[in-house]
Amino acid sequence: LLNTATGMLELAAAAGLVLTPEQMRVPVRVGEGCSGRAVETQKPFPVFDIKKSPFPFPDLAREQGLRSLLSVPIIARTRVLGALTVYSKRPHKYADREGRVLAAIASQAGIAIENANLHHDSINSLLAMAKAIEAKDPYTQGHSERVTAYAVVLGDALGLPPREVTLLRQLGPLHDVGKIAVPESILRKPGKLTPEEFREIAQHPLIGADILGPIRLFREGLAIVRNHHERVDGNGYPDRLSGDRIPYLARVAAVADAFDAMTSDRSYRKGMPWTEAVDEIVRCSGAQFDADMARCFVEVV
Repeated sequence: LLNTATGMLELAAAAGLVLTPEQMRVPVRVGEGCSGRAVETQKPFPVFDIKKSPFPFPDLAREQGLRSLLSVPIIARTRVLGALTVYSKRPHKYADREGRVLAAIASQAGIAIENANLHHDSINSLLAMAKAIEAKDPYTQGHSERVTAYAVVLGDALGLPPREVTLLRQLGPLHDVGKIAVPESILRKPGKLTPEEFREIAQHPLIGADILGPIRLFREGLAIVRNHHERVDGNGYPDRLSGDRIPYLARVAAVADAFDAMTSDRSYRKGMPWTEAVDEIVRCSGAQFDADMARCFVEVV
């Protein structure tokens, strides 16, 4: 793939070749080597005899018995993203038809890579938004990262499958993203909130779910954002769910979120010592928190 910052091609993935970490890290300049020529010309670059070609890794070719290759550019719309190269371990003259087939595969790869890049950029933008929200209230800086860490540890201790732990890791940093719509005067208020102010801040899980809902990757774990303030006794918000009606991952996040909130300094109070916060988790087990999760969290902490 083309690293636009350096102008070099860097190996991103390989199959069928046994490569050392050092070989994976060797870059190729655009215009040099076979993949570099394909990228520069934006045309397929076939090689019948690698020994007589500008292939930049002769030792690799000799070690692995590579004889011929075909390199085609990976293009998304009009932007060149890199090159896709196939090798043969016998002398092979690649036909035009083979070039067209590989170019079609490279085109599909280009669309997938560009979508992945856009998706990655979107997630980074959301994470930046989450940090911007925390910057509105210096007392909550680092809260999302700590909640994520607690939730992942608890998820592992509960024996959750890797996919669900991944959702905790992905959605944890964004669980309070809806606070972007809450005025700083409420977030930083040093005293008790009025009923009207509490109703306003209690909207942040719904707002967060609305922000993240259109992102397909997050839909499976959206309850982490929407329902991490629910209580098993039904007195939470925003949906007043109770018991097992609260999605499982939201119950995990609720314990992690509450523990960090109790042990962190806020504008209106000092944070509790860990031992007191653990006692509070035990005291609220079965009322605010899922009893099994509370017991597991206390053991882990």
